[in-house]
Amino acid sequence: MSQVQGVLEFVLARQPTFDQKKQIIGYEILFRQGRINLFMNNDADAASEELISHIVDRFELEEITGGKPFFINLTPELVQQQAYTRLPSEHAVIELNGIEQIDDALITACRELRDQGYRLSIDDYAPMPGMERLAQLADYVKIDVQSPEAKERFRTCKGQTGAGACLVAMKTETQEQFQEAVETGFGGFQGFFFCKPEQVRRKQIQPSKMNYLRLLEQVNRPELDFEALEDVMKRDASLSLEFLRRLNSAAFGLRHKVTSLKHALAMLGEKMIKKWVSAFIVADLCDNKPTELATTALVRGVFCEKIGRDIGLEEREMELYLTGLVSVMDAVLDCPMAELLEQLKLPDEVRMTLAGEQTDLAPVLETVIAQERGDWTSLSRLSEERSIDLGKLTAAWYESTKWASAIAA
Repeated sequence: MSQVQGVLEFVLARQPTFDQKKQIIGYEILFRQGRINLFMNNDADAASEELISHIVDRFELEEITGGKPFFINLTPELVQQQAYTRLPSEHAVIELNGIEQIDDALITACRELRDQGYRLSIDDYAPMPGMERLAQLADYVKIDVQSPEAKERFRTCKGQTGAGACLVAMKTETQEQFQEAVETGFGGFQGFFFCKPEQVRRKQIQPSKMNYLRLLEQVNRPELDFEALEDVMKRDASLSLEFLRRLNSAAFGLRHKVTSLKHALAMLGEKMIKKWVSAFIVADLCDNKPTELATTALVRGVFCEKIGRDIGLEEREMELYLTGLVSVMDAVLDCPMAELLEQLKLPDEVRMTLAGEQTDLAPVLETVIAQERGDWTSLSRLSEERSIDLGKLTAAWYESTKWASAIAA
């Protein structure tokens, strides 16, 4: 195997796959080397194999995916070399990509993979000689719904796969594409459609949700007005009860039970109260939405905050945290962001950033979204412009994901 020059800079991301009820099926783990050339040659398979080993050594993938299955992309050559054996068979789904030809050796390797307890996925399905034999072995088959041949490929694939196979609509980016894929008959949906509003139209936000938004305004004022905060929470007893329930959950590990909002302020301090109340508000606003939407909001909030510390914006942590949290609020409330910003009093630069203006906070949010979507080109550009260390970026994303998953649960 080639000699490793360094393994300091690489980036991870995860992309969710949902069922028709928008419940998580699993996550595809995306990984790329960073600006440092990891290997002395251009052996992509060797790079992938070494990166997998490095990821397994450094991260608990089950934590990243909340115990859900995770999809790892491997080439046919790596599957034949059984490069997947360090991955846990109970969680890992081996996803074949870059298929150029299907021969007996590949079919045998895939059968051996399944015999060892792993599941098999085919990435970016396209008809080719031998595909019927391969499709019979697949647990998942992904079809690009952006392709003009998507429906034709679905019909062809449906006739080739086994009875229990799940056909996944890959690159499902809008609610309309999701609905069309459901009507076509897909059982899985991969993409960021869940971050888009279901019905973008002017409408009145429900009073109960408006109360949450008023609370979000109160808690994010420069100087916390504790009496005003208590007053808002008292209007809806469930707000106070839910806040205390979450604070006393195992996710916090507090030594003493919190009995009131004043008690919480004394124990945690103003900064932590702001952070936790904001997190709980967003999580509760997502009560009728996919859990992944709440998780995404929380990851973005903490991730923005952590990046800010590394690029000299540590004095603006709360603004960055709030920017990340609110960046998916249009999808949470099914309301256009511009209209939402008219109704929600936010710090000026947070509001401007969410409106799409260029501010000091904007590159941080752009970096977070690029990493989230596996947009490595944009991520590389943004990290170079802001001198963001990719090693620290990956660590920050990992910690943010673990934290958010615990809160959103």
